[in-house]
Amino acid sequence: MILFHVTMAAEEAAAAAEEVKAAAAVVEVVAVAAMEKAVIKVYMNGSKSRPKILKFLIRVLKLMVPYEVIEKIVNKSTSKRRVKAMKIAATSPGVISVAIEGEEKNQLVVTGERFDAVNLASVLKRNVGFAQVISFGPDKKE
Repeated sequence: MILFHVTMAAEEAAAAAEEVKAAAAVVEVVAVAAMEKAVIKVYMNGSKSRPKILKFLIRVLKLMVPYEVIEKIVNKSTSKRRVKAMKIAATSPGVISVAIEGEEKNQLVVTGERFDAVNLASVLKRNVGFAQVISFGPDKKE
């Protein structure tokens, strides 16, 4: 009788181990499939979305002060805008990695799990410059 219980316990343990291995394989497949990749084009040298009152003040200042002075105050350098865009993208929830690509270094490649690319583009549009989502889909590891 004791031998029968030990044999059954060993068989049950082996079956449970197989179930755990199968579940781990399913979890691994789900984790790989959940990775998403978005390419967002950000115009870092253009004007960002500003409140109407600020736009009005800039127009008035351009009439009073030489144009070069206002341009230095209003427009940040492109490298500062890149850093700001990278910070915004890296701190958004679900993002794992951020990279800058493209000929003009104006495309953010964002990889992560369940992040909102449209929301990220709108935040970038508010804080950096005009942004649009070029592509969004599963991340294909090469």
